[in-house]
Amino acid sequence: MLLSELPRRSARLEPNIAAGLDRGRQITNRQWRERMLVQAAWLRAHGSGPGKRVAVLSYNRIEMLDLYFSIPAIGAVIVPVNYRLKAYELEYQFSDAEVDILFVEKALWPEAKTALLKIPRKVTVIGLDFSGDGVLPYENTVSGPPLTDLPVFSEHETALQAYTSGTTGRPKGVLLTHRNMLANSWTGCIEKRIYPGEKLLHSAPLFHLAAISSFYSTALIGGTHVFLPAFDPKAVVDTIEKERITFCLFVPTMINMLLEMPGIEKRDFSSLKIISYGGSSIPVDRLRKAIEVFGCGFVQGYGQTEAAPILTTLRPEEHVLDGPLSKRLASAGREAVGCEVRVVRPDGSDVTPGGEVGEVVGRGDNIMKGYWKQPEATAETLRGGWLHTGDLGWIDEDGYIYIVDRLKDMIISGGENIYPREIEELLYTHPKILEAAVYGIPDPKWGEKVIAAVVPRAGQSLTPEEVGSFCKDNLASYKKPREVLITDILPRNAAGKVLKTELRARHGGG
Repeated sequence: MLLSELPRRSARLEPNIAAGLDRGRQITNRQWRERMLVQAAWLRAHGSGPGKRVAVLSYNRIEMLDLYFSIPAIGAVIVPVNYRLKAYELEYQFSDAEVDILFVEKALWPEAKTALLKIPRKVTVIGLDFSGDGVLPYENTVSGPPLTDLPVFSEHETALQAYTSGTTGRPKGVLLTHRNMLANSWTGCIEKRIYPGEKLLHSAPLFHLAAISSFYSTALIGGTHVFLPAFDPKAVVDTIEKERITFCLFVPTMINMLLEMPGIEKRDFSSLKIISYGGSSIPVDRLRKAIEVFGCGFVQGYGQTEAAPILTTLRPEEHVLDGPLSKRLASAGREAVGCEVRVVRPDGSDVTPGGEVGEVVGRGDNIMKGYWKQPEATAETLRGGWLHTGDLGWIDEDGYIYIVDRLKDMIISGGENIYPREIEELLYTHPKILEAAVYGIPDPKWGEKVIAAVVPRAGQSLTPEEVGSFCKDNLASYKKPREVLITDILPRNAAGKVLKTELRARHGGG
């Protein structure tokens, strides 16, 4: 099966249902299918086709329904680009991906234009909401005769080239096939309870694999996509109420921001069936509050770009607030349908269930084809036929996996292994702390020392001494932070993950 089958099926079964809603604009399933075929013809006429790269640099908008299906329909490859990148970073990704065509939003054009001026290859540019000065209007791509002979090719051909978050170095292009994306879309439908008739709110950026996965899952069952340009707490809540949204995807930072909104407990969330969350860890106490405030089912999805992205899920019925089973709120759930997940020692053998920490590995039809033009990195990550995630965790006797930390984030101080997430979970229980990040920097005596950066809640006064005393009272002495930084904001990438490399760099720690 190919991604181009999804709009065909929706147009055939529910032609008049709204496929997309975006700030007063609407297209039906029939129109969606027609636009996709017209755009596919335009792309082919302008030199695109099998193996060619087409980049999309945009905030969330209804045109993504065209682009995310017309591009792979002709065998070309979508390159979704992080809209927070600057010209230098864009130059790298455009060059590395060998982009031939770029669809770009006006607000993002200045940085993109600067990047393109430094690239020797010719790139055709289409403005999603502007034209002129060499930029073609988007309307041209959805006007004209449709493509009547959609090519047939293997489902193992690359459909999407997504770049990793780049938290530890230059981003790598992850090659995801039609089969990878559709396998994970089916997984998403089953695990996230996505059914026909859903209305999915897009507020998480659609260059992020978690958002793209939910996007394809909703398209798979013929649901309606409601687009917001970017995450804004008030706009999100207003749209949920107005459009009667049934399904949302948030990263923990977004959930935190929503919970901090004044009067959030009085808003109407009765239409919501499921909130899916993931991308980074969420403190258990914040998850408890979210479940109480929104009053709907919650599904955690754990994985990474290389897995398209789901590996494990914690299902709605497993979000138990009280009793002995409530401990599972701290887990990433169990292996998702269609995935096989293990926790292994360095020699590849399974850890002993119940607390022994190892690396999380997985395999399935969702696992990437490899990294673009990086055979050595591909071989290392996919060694032995398993995706090595670089995440440390342990597994209990019932198969629930508990993520401890990133392998590269683990701190070794005085010969002791220290997992930052454990300390962060404690810090989040402090009534004055909104956000926290714990990381290690080199230390001549101990090898590494523990540093904590914390963001106080609005209106709260917080001192390093106060935080240090709190940790001293609740942690073994070797785990407590040797230094506490009070800051207004934690540096994050577009996926919402804290950039600990940047925090370390502020200390000269690389």
